Amino acid sequence: MYPNTQNEDYTAENYVADALDYTGQQLLDIDACKEYNIYISYEHPNLNDGANYDFYSSWQSYSKTSDQGCHLCVGGENIGGRAESPNDPGAWNRAQDAVVGWGGVEYYKSLAIQEVFHTYINDSNPTVQSMIPGTNEHDLGSTYSNNNATPMAAGYPESQQSGSCWSNNTANNWTRLLNQCERDGVKATSDSA
Repeated sequence: MYPNTQNEDYTAENYVADALDYTGQQLLDIDACKEYNIYISYEHPNLNDGANYDFYSSWQSYSKTSDQGCHLCVGGENIGGRAESPNDPGAWNRAQDAVVGWGGVEYYKSLAIQEVFHTYINDSNPTVQSMIPGTNEHDLGSTYSNNNATPMAAGYPESQQSGSCWSNNTANNWTRLLNQCERDGVKATSDSA
């Protein structure tokens, strides 16, 4: 994880790392991974994070690491997040880039997980395909009966009512607690890596 400037150090250390650690523990529990590491680099790329696509494009140009895994740059603007989904095991086997801005704490914790998951979930994997109607990984997400949207559905209300884990509930909050489709999607891609 890379805080874009020193201003994002606290967010990365306390909020994003917490969300990713909580998720990593869930994935360990289902044997979707053997281990996970959360490393924070303080090199501060100081990129313009005012627009989603521009921030992502600048991060891709800046990020030169070949270390396997997701390389998440944490910005300070309320711009959502962005990552590309691989048509192969992606971050399980190579470096993949992602960015997330920052706004409301619970929403952005969930969104940080979503962006990281995009780099690890192969939407063309047969197990993943069996759970979503097309190629939209957000359809792995859902909304629990307490109206908390799971990470893959954060910011995508139409995806909360699509796919195998759909629900009729309306999201008005977010959670880091993964649903079965999200866990199965990560595990299926991990197993094929």
